[in-house]
Amino acid sequence: AEQRSDEDFIAEVKRINLAGQGPGSFARVLGLRDDLTPQAAKKRFKELMLVLHPDKRRPEAEARAGGKEVCDRAMERVREALEKAQGHQGLHSRPRPPQYGPGVPSPWSMPPTRPAQPQQ
Repeated sequence: AEQRSDEDFIAEVKRINLAGQGPGSFARVLGLRDDLTPQAAKKRFKELMLVLHPDKRRPEAEARAGGKEVCDRAMERVREALEKAQGHQGLHSRPRPPQYGPGVPSPWSMPPTRPAQPQQ
């Protein structure tokens, strides 16, 4: 069982570090394909942290995965991916209406306005 968990750890480190950059990379880093909800991202983040955390790593597996720096970088990428996932417009609880395309502010992104004060 320990050998299998080492193999899983090594595979996750490699997968995360090879996930690439750019739009949608947070989903690849987290390993999400269909369920791009904040809840799914947070759940997957917790699962990955349990695998990648330094207190859970075996020194032999860490060395086989590329060393401490490589493993730490994978952990950092997972943290960054969660931050991006939580801020990604596709993960908001309210969908963005089609009339508000890129670069066009939606009512949800605009600051609240104060009603005009009556002049005396």
